[in-house]
Amino acid sequence: MKNSTEDFTFNSLRIQSFSIPSNIIYYIIKDPSSPNGIQKLQQTCKYFFVKNKVIVVKDGYFSFISWPVFHKTRNINKIHHFNAKFWFTGTLEFNAWQAFFELDITVCSKIYKNDIISLTVNYMHINIKEYEILTSSKNLKTVLIINSDILDDGKNELPIEIILKQLPFITKFSHIKRNEDSDLNRTITNETLKNLIAISNDNKMVSFAISGYQLSPILDPSLFCSFIKRAAAPKASFRFFFNYNSAEQKHELSVAVEQMLKTWDHDQPKPFIHLFDSI
Repeated sequence: MKNSTEDFTFNSLRIQSFSIPSNIIYYIIKDPSSPNGIQKLQQTCKYFFVKNKVIVVKDGYFSFISWPVFHKTRNINKIHHFNAKFWFTGTLEFNAWQAFFELDITVCSKIYKNDIISLTVNYMHINIKEYEILTSSKNLKTVLIINSDILDDGKNELPIEIILKQLPFITKFSHIKRNEDSDLNRTITNETLKNLIAISNDNKMVSFAISGYQLSPILDPSLFCSFIKRAAAPKASFRFFFNYNSAEQKHELSVAVEQMLKTWDHDQPKPFIHLFDSI
């Protein structure tokens, strides 16, 4: 059989009997419980693939060099002409290699199920609806947004709290942008910190990094420390690359963090907090 989902037909089919009733087979095809299960069914008989064209993709990678070719599976040609859908597992990465591409909406429209544990986006512009689809996996633990924008319908960059609100089970998060690539309106305010505290849950983060954000001139250091207390797991690494309004503001924030760590609960290992100037 050639490497194409279009080549198989029932013109030369061979009758195959199954040990379970046809109505049960129908429901199994339409709502498979696991990626391994659907792969085993497809290996048993091509009928299962033809009736529900789903390709299970573990550790998917889309790159600018082969855009929009699915990089890891060379026998899958242009996604636009590919008539099956994807069941993503493991990791999923989009990398435009410093070219700043808008995410091809065709990718999201062809997602059958999303069970990824890690999402990486590099030099991409992503609409909020696409972001919601890409981060819909309940297994998602790591999200790395590198030199990329998550945009609302008006092409405005979403605040950090809205980006994180979509990630209730996250344990590792990075949103890194260079100053020259950053929106001047990306500001951490007291309201931002209150919102971040409100959406933090018991699933604490072991790694957190943000850069390219301006600090409000009236930022309350105690709110900043409250967010860290709320969100940081034991021995977590939190890195902040900020545009400070003054050397005094940076010093004030550093002193507050140092004091917080001195009074940290002795029964819990302290997190590692790093404050830097923006990249």
